[in-house]
Amino acid sequence: MMLNRIKMLLFLCLFLFSCSTKNSFEDNRKTSLVTFEINELAFVNDKMNVSLLIKVPINIMVFNKQIKSFKSSITIDVSVLDKENKNVYFYSWDENLNLNYYEDTKSNKKHILKHDFSLPVGGYSIKIIVNDFENHLSFMNEGSFSIDKDCFVNRELNLFYKKNNNYSPYYSDSKIDSVDTLWFAFNEYDIKNIKSQYISLDYAFYYKEDLVKKVNVFDVKKENIDFKNYFPIPLLKKTFDKLIVELRFDDIVKRSDLYFDDRVYNNYNMAMLVGPMQYVLSFSEYVSFSELKLDEQIDYMEKFWDIKDIEKINKLSAGKFYEFYSRVEYANESFIFFNNDGWKSDRGKIYVIHGKPKEIISNFNENGEFEVWHYNSNKKFVFINKYGNYELYNNNY
Repeated sequence: MMLNRIKMLLFLCLFLFSCSTKNSFEDNRKTSLVTFEINELAFVNDKMNVSLLIKVPINIMVFNKQIKSFKSSITIDVSVLDKENKNVYFYSWDENLNLNYYEDTKSNKKHILKHDFSLPVGGYSIKIIVNDFENHLSFMNEGSFSIDKDCFVNRELNLFYKKNNNYSPYYSDSKIDSVDTLWFAFNEYDIKNIKSQYISLDYAFYYKEDLVKKVNVFDVKKENIDFKNYFPIPLLKKTFDKLIVELRFDDIVKRSDLYFDDRVYNNYNMAMLVGPMQYVLSFSEYVSFSELKLDEQIDYMEKFWDIKDIEKINKLSAGKFYEFYSRVEYANESFIFFNNDGWKSDRGKIYVIHGKPKEIISNFNENGEFEVWHYNSNKKFVFINKYGNYELYNNNY
């Protein structure tokens, strides 16, 4: 019991209580692969509804091959203690993540888990454990936070999306196609209780915690605000994964954090494809292509792969280009040798041309170490390790 009290005191010293529960985690979030934050929503029956967001990097998870996908199974345990070190809340649940491609399992993107619960006013410590029991992996993070009834920071803002001229509530875990604008609206409580002369509304887009763009919607006197109006928040047409909206009045900040996993567009490096294009063009075509200037080569490739909008392409809209780009990217990351790009290596060339092998067998004999790549239709390629560089044993392919 004494040891637990000491731990609790250390938590209280390390994390400064404030109205903004998010700020309480700024230092702690750097100490674990699994990160989290808590957003206060609203008081109901003397308890604060809070939203817990847990972010698990995809590349730390272990995936098992399924018939048409790759699957990872984890268990999440959430435990909340009060100042007396008593457990006031505990919840455990299982979560499955299914991905279509092996390359996706190596992504540095984060899988976001959302869990809502309620707590009364007070100070708390929280511990989150993510377990992969099948693969004997466990990740943990912990921190502290406080709930103050008079604190409006992180209380949910009224945000909406518009469809068929109707406004519907929008939340971070909403999965709604073709939303290009969110809308802010004042609620009745704000309209009745705002006393401040000036009111301001700002929003900011982030990608991997770096600011992408910040916009001030208004910063005006109260009498100049049309409280019945809906204020637009256009979503960026370039990469972002987080949107923060803040309303300020009477020295109060109301804030909502929204997370997007479908707004991360690939920033395609078309110059990376210039060399590998020799694998898909005829000899004469590539000779003519190689004599073009870089901007002309990019134009050529966009026409060749039938790319209409590089910012909006995905696996469905430009499947062949997406597959080619992914193969080159994977080859460069996996088969680099002597400071040369991976696509130039023998393994890189085979990977770009034929894609991911059905099976890779590694072995060694009196001739040295080698890999055998098996594809469908009994096609296979043998690579022998030559001083760290795997060379194709038979070039007649």
